[in-house]
Amino acid sequence: DHAVSSDHAPGNVEVAAPGYIVPTVCRGGTNGYTAGTSFAAPVVAGAIMMLRQRFPHETPDQIRARLRDTAKQATGNAAQTGAGRIDVY
Repeated sequence: DHAVSSDHAPGNVEVAAPGYIVPTVCRGGTNGYTAGTSFAAPVVAGAIMMLRQRFPHETPDQIRARLRDTAKQATGNAAQTGAGRIDVY
């Protein structure tokens, strides 16, 4: 729950997602870990799809608000973490 320094889209962050020590499947089918904003983005996309499945009649803006409203506070300023770390539970 700590923001990692990044110069990607500063000030445009709405929510944060894991981007450091992210479990992944590596080439050859082995398990491993990776890091970077390019791995945080699919986590957010997956969370959106889970919410769309659970709330199929909500508009994209309602899903977006739900994602922000349920985020957990994360260490860092709003420019780095937005509303906080996503929490689909």
